[in-house]
Amino acid sequence: MLNSYLNETTPAAALLVITPDWTYEKAVGVTELGGSKAVTSNMPFQIGSNTKMMTSTIILQLHEEGLLNINDPISIYLPDVTSRLPYGEEITILQMLKHRSGLWDYVDPLFFGALEDGAAFSKAYTFEELTDYVAENGTPEFAPDSLNEAGEPNFDYSNTGYLLLGMIIETITGLPLDEVYQARIFAPLNLENTFYATGIVPEGITPRGYIFFGSSLRDSTDFNLSGAGPAGAVISTPRDLATFLSSLLKGDLFQDVATLELMLSDPKIMSTAGGDYALGIQDKSGPGASGLWGHGGQTLAFESEAAYDIDAEVTIIAWTSNANSTVPSAAYDVMRILTGVPSGLVGKPFYLTGLNQGGTPSELSAEESTNYNLIFNSDGTITITADCNQVTATYTLGASRSITVLPDESSLDACAADSFSEDFLTALRTATQVLWAPEETDDFLLLFQFPDGTMILNSILESASASRLPRFEPLDTCFAQVPEDLDVKYDMDCGYVVRAHLS
Repeated sequence: MLNSYLNETTPAAALLVITPDWTYEKAVGVTELGGSKAVTSNMPFQIGSNTKMMTSTIILQLHEEGLLNINDPISIYLPDVTSRLPYGEEITILQMLKHRSGLWDYVDPLFFGALEDGAAFSKAYTFEELTDYVAENGTPEFAPDSLNEAGEPNFDYSNTGYLLLGMIIETITGLPLDEVYQARIFAPLNLENTFYATGIVPEGITPRGYIFFGSSLRDSTDFNLSGAGPAGAVISTPRDLATFLSSLLKGDLFQDVATLELMLSDPKIMSTAGGDYALGIQDKSGPGASGLWGHGGQTLAFESEAAYDIDAEVTIIAWTSNANSTVPSAAYDVMRILTGVPSGLVGKPFYLTGLNQGGTPSELSAEESTNYNLIFNSDGTITITADCNQVTATYTLGASRSITVLPDESSLDACAADSFSEDFLTALRTATQVLWAPEETDDFLLLFQFPDGTMILNSILESASASRLPRFEPLDTCFAQVPEDLDVKYDMDCGYVVRAHLS
C-alpha cells in the first residue's frame, strides 16, 4: 500500500499506524526527485488542511471558556471585515466551522495564480491582505445556512471561513496565531516538531514537494505559507500529528466531554477533503462503519491524511511529497485491511441488476435478479447463487474499497439456455476492478469491471438501467463540482470517489 504512493512524480511517502498492540512506521523514497537522500519516517511535512482541526479546537476551547459563542455572528469580532463582505452581518462562527457560510474560497485562485507568478509565489500575506482579496474578487456561493433544492443544507468548502476564524482567535486572545497554537496545543501535548508557519519554510526542514501545473511538474515546496494561515499552514511530523489527533478525540484538549461531542455533531455533508464534515473534522468511517474521524490535507507541495478510530484506538497518518496523490484514501484503506468489509455488507444479498457485456447491455427483471446474487458471510467467505448453481468464494480486500472475489472452480450444472449463470461467474472470476459504493444509508452497490464489460449488483432488489452502467476510467482531474456526464461512486483516483463517465 505504501509503495503504491510512489511514482516518477512522487519521490516520497510515509505511513504511520498506531494500534493498542503494535505500531507500523515507515517511509519510502527520497527527499527530492533525482536525489539519493532517503526520507525518514518522522520527517516534518506540510499538513495542509489538517490545520483546520487545530483551528477548530481552539475556537471550541474559547467557546467552552465563555470567551465566545459559536452561534455568535462574526461581525461582533471582525466588524471592519464583515462590513465589506456580502452577508457579513449574518455569518456565524458555527457556519464557518461547518463550511455552510457560503463564503467565497480564496485559495484556488490565489494559490494557482501564484504558480504563474514568481513574485506572488514567495509573497508574504497578512490576514488583512487576504480578506481584501476576498472582498475585491469573490461573490458568495449561497446565503449563509441556506438549503439547496433538495432541502439539504448548502455546503461549500471554504478556506476563507477558517482564515476568519484565525482572525477571531487573534482578536479574542490578543496574541499572534502562532503563539496561540503553541500555548494551547503544541506545548501542552509536547509536540516538539510542530509549528505554525508564517512564511516560507526554511530549506531542509521538509522534503521537497511537487505539483502538476498545466502539463508540467513543478517543485512547489517554497510557496509562502502565510497565504494558507489558519486554514493550512502548520508543519508537523507523523508522530506529532498522531499525538494531536488521538489526544483530541480522547477529549484531552477540552475541559468538558460535551465540547468534543459538539465538535463531532451533525456530520452530514460530504466534503472534497474526504468525509462527512462536522466542526472542523470529518467522519471518515464510510458506509456501514463508524468511529473513524480526522481530516485531509493538501498544500501546493504535499498531500496527507490523518485519522483516529475511536472504538479501535487506531491512529493513521500518511503523506506524500506530491499535491496530487491517492493518499486521501489511506485511513479508510488501513481500517478495511484491519477490520474487513463493513458490517453493513455482511449477510446482505447483492442482486445482479445489470450486465453490460461486449457493449451489449442486458437488463434483468426483479424476478430474474433473485437468481443471481452473492452474500458476504461473517467467516470471510462469499456464497454465490448463479441461477441453478451455488458456489462458494473467498475474497481479499485491497486499497481504495477494492475487493477481489475468487469463486471456487467446482463443476457447474448446465442451466437453461437463456441463463446468465456462466456469464455471471466468468465476470466474477475475471473482474479487474470490484468496488463497493453506498447509494443510500442501507443500500449498497457492487461495481464490477471485467475485460469484456461491466456489471452492477445492488443490495436492494430493483431493476437498474443497464445503459447507465458506469465505465471505469482514470481521470486526470478531481472535480469540486461534478460535471453532468459523470456518475459519482466512492473511491479511486480522487481519493474518496471514483468518477466514471456514464455509458
